[in-house]
Amino acid sequence: MEGLYLKKLPGGIFFVAAAIYLVTTKPLDLITLFAVTVCGVMAGLALTRYSGWSVAGGGMLIAGSLLLQSVWSYWCLDCIRADLMILAGVIALSVMDEGRYKLVLRVLASVLAVILAAVVVLRYEPPVIVNSALLAKEVHTPPAGKSRLAVPEKKSGTEVKPEGPPLIEQPDTSSARAAIPGNSPIPPPNPERYVPAVSEEGRSVTLDAAERPVLFFSPSCGACLRAVEALVNFDPEGKRWVPVQTGGEISRGIAYLAEKGYRGSIFLGRWHGPVPTLLSSGEKGIYKTGIPEEMVRVVGGDAG
Repeated sequence: MEGLYLKKLPGGIFFVAAAIYLVTTKPLDLITLFAVTVCGVMAGLALTRYSGWSVAGGGMLIAGSLLLQSVWSYWCLDCIRADLMILAGVIALSVMDEGRYKLVLRVLASVLAVILAAVVVLRYEPPVIVNSALLAKEVHTPPAGKSRLAVPEKKSGTEVKPEGPPLIEQPDTSSARAAIPGNSPIPPPNPERYVPAVSEEGRSVTLDAAERPVLFFSPSCGACLRAVEALVNFDPEGKRWVPVQTGGEISRGIAYLAEKGYRGSIFLGRWHGPVPTLLSSGEKGIYKTGIPEEMVRVVGGDAG
C-alpha cells in the first residue's frame, strides 16, 4: 500500500503487543492509559516514513517507566515485560530504518538495550521474567501459631524484644496514612531478614522474615494478583505470612487485600526490588521468590 512501509510492520506489532499486555495485566489508571495510547500511536507511525518518531517515542516510554519505578521505590514486573516488548519494537525499527538519522536511532536502541539489561540483571532473577521455576536457596517457615511476626522498634541498642501481643495477630481495618521511617534501626546479624515497616495504626515495627515470610506487593501491580490470591487462599488470616505494601496509601492495600478475602493485618514498608516478592530467612540464608506456586510451598513449609 502506497505510503506505508510494511517492512517495518514487525516493529509496530511489538508496540501493539505491549499495549495489549498492559491492558490485560494492569489496572487501567491514567498512567497505564497514557502508555497504552502512546504505544498505539507509535505502532501507527511505525508504518509510515515517520517511523523514527516511534523509536524516539518508545525510548521515552521506557525511560519514563524506569524513572517512575525508581521514584515509587519498587520494580513492577508487568512494566518491565512491557518495556522489553517496546524495546524489541525499537530495535526492529532502528535496524530497518535507512534514513539520515539511522545511526542515531541505532545508538539509541543500543543504549536502551544496555539499560534494560542492567535493570534485569540487577533487579530480577532472569527466570522470573519468563515465568519459569526458580532454584530455591532455602525453604524455611516455622510451625503455625508459634512465631512472632513483628516487634516494636527500640530507640537504641541491637536487641529487639516483644512488648505486648504480636501485632500481626491484631487485625484492624482502620486506614492510616503512615510515613515510612527513614532511620529505622535494623538488628544484626542479618540485616536483610529484618523489614522496617509501619502498621495500619501508624506504629513503627520490625518484621522478621525468619519468623514468618514477608510478601512485598503493590495494589497497582498486575503480577501481584496471582501471588496474593494464592497466599490468601492458602492462609486467609495471615498466620504463616505477612503482606507489606511497597509505598502509597495503606488504605489502598487494606481494601485490595480485603477484596481478595484476606482477614489479617497489613503493613507499609520500603522495598527496592521487584514485586511481588516473598522474602524468607532460615539457617541457610535469605530466600526470595516471585512465583506464586513457590510462595505457597515456602509458606506451607514444604522444603521438597
